[in-house]
Amino acid sequence: MDRSTIPGGTTLSRLSHYLPLCEKSLRKAFNPRTSLFDRQLRHGQWSTTLGTEAITSTCIVLIGAHRARLPLPSDTTASDLLAAAATEVAKTRYLGGGGLLLWAASLWSPGDGGSLLTDAGIPLTRLASELSPMTTMEVAWWVSGLLHARQHPQENSVSDHALTHLTERFAESAGVMHHATRHAPWKQRIRRHVANFADQIYSVQALALAAIAGVDQGRALSIANRVAQRITEHQGGLGQWWWHYDSRRGEVAQHYPVYSVHQHGMAPMALHTLHRAGGADLRDAASRGTDWLDDNELHRSMIDDHASTVWRSVERQGGLLGKWEGRARSILGAAPRHPESPLFELNRETRPYEWAWLLYSEAIGDDSATPPPGHLV
Repeated sequence: MDRSTIPGGTTLSRLSHYLPLCEKSLRKAFNPRTSLFDRQLRHGQWSTTLGTEAITSTCIVLIGAHRARLPLPSDTTASDLLAAAATEVAKTRYLGGGGLLLWAASLWSPGDGGSLLTDAGIPLTRLASELSPMTTMEVAWWVSGLLHARQHPQENSVSDHALTHLTERFAESAGVMHHATRHAPWKQRIRRHVANFADQIYSVQALALAAIAGVDQGRALSIANRVAQRITEHQGGLGQWWWHYDSRRGEVAQHYPVYSVHQHGMAPMALHTLHRAGGADLRDAASRGTDWLDDNELHRSMIDDHASTVWRSVERQGGLLGKWEGRARSILGAAPRHPESPLFELNRETRPYEWAWLLYSEAIGDDSATPPPGHLV
């Protein structure tokens, strides 16, 4: 494949020549024994993913690979991957990952999403009652998944409910999303007002997709605009997308770490989707974010050709104690430390979904191109 374009003639950005790097690492991340993308780089070495990462990474790889028309590993099929991910959801009871599973299924196996969710222990008839305990990031995944799977009346009804549930998490006076509802488990509820970047940017993406899908009456796109503009107002001098936002005041609650996937994948894909939906044009902010990969606090590129990766993040020095101090200050509403401290370090970790979102983000980068079948952008 000519890496200067993707099928359909979409011109890629300056990051396009790193796509083979992503493809190479994703091949290494695949585990033929489990049929999951459950291998990652940690401390510069390959090891097994932790927690529910195997679910989310596998689904996001399927989404990104389909949009970039990247072939799957030769010793597996999409059905194998989807079934393995559904089994993991059922085993771990990680209901939040079901939205990504549905999104991936709608691309690779249209019409089978409902049965996969049943296999995963999340029949659509139960979903409405399961949304309140989820984080805002997870609800946004569900909205995006349901919008891509809108083929049957039941899916349409559930997607409308999930969209309403997501919009209700918007903090009107602050201009950002809450992290969780008052019905969430206590670990999420106690930091309800300390929302991370993922809560914001996945919501922008999902709400913009609702506008593109024609199911938004204006409220969703308005919120997507406000959230995107608010986080852009706070964007750092080097193009950084900060980590935590206070949904009581609309201010940055914690600056670091700065994650590469936010810079090259999640922010660009959401802001391009917003523009495609008729929202604000914040593509210059997305471009400033990708510039950070080469011009950052460490004065070194986050892209490592030798290791075939984009390293995960730039963090403050100070170890675990320093990180917990930052979290405590956020929850208590204390002002964050000044972001320009020179004491930073590189996190030599990469998870499979990070390579996949770069592929996806690059593939949707041309707002004038017609999306391939199955995709809203």
